[in-house]
Amino acid sequence: MKTLTLNVLLLLCTLSGLTFADTFEFKSDPYPPYIIADQYNNFSGGTIRGTIIPIFQALLTPINIQIKPWPKVIDTMISGETDGTLAMKDAFRSKYMIFSDPVYDADQVLFYYKNYNPIGSYKDNSQLSNYKIGLVKGYSYKTQFYKDIFKFRIDARFANSDQENIEKLQKGKLDYLVGNKDVIMYLINQSNFDNKNFKYQKKPIFKDYLYLAVSKKSNFRDIIPKFNQKLKELRKKASSSP
Repeated sequence: MKTLTLNVLLLLCTLSGLTFADTFEFKSDPYPPYIIADQYNNFSGGTIRGTIIPIFQALLTPINIQIKPWPKVIDTMISGETDGTLAMKDAFRSKYMIFSDPVYDADQVLFYYKNYNPIGSYKDNSQLSNYKIGLVKGYSYKTQFYKDIFKFRIDARFANSDQENIEKLQKGKLDYLVGNKDVIMYLINQSNFDNKNFKYQKKPIFKDYLYLAVSKKSNFRDIIPKFNQKLKELRKKASSSP
């Protein structure tokens, strides 16, 4: 059975008349609701079907989407083996990647379980002193947040995935987890947990965005201005729709 990845690839190759050597290699870990994988860890959908994929279709550029562990995605973006991914921007990544205009909002918020919320209403990171806070290895957090971890002696606990942190929070192994609000809520709603037991602070830890990131070693590094233009056109069209 053909996967959505192969269908997209073949469709775009047909439209453009290009060979597989001209294909944009896009890799990511599962990051719902933006990028969703099936039980076999193949790309199966997500909101990028309404943004990134149609933009590449408009640019007549075949795109091959693969699901890989996030550390491998970053390593292959640095080496140039991978052309692009969906990522937040930071100083380290900017050394090796070129970023588009923001594609999605990606506010990072504090989640807690049931009524255990010892800090009350979140105001700033000084309140997190000595609490166990769940983060994910390889994910990007603002420089100021890293500084605050040391400044306020925040007990940062790094997991391999958001799903792992959700389970730890539910079991009481974490006091809070920091995550993209849309991603965490999607994962909770897709799990066997009662989503009413998971709550989050209204004020974000920090505001951020997700971008199309392209490796500086990729042959597609000049695609960003074209992508940005099509992104503007897509949003203009969406805003004018009834």
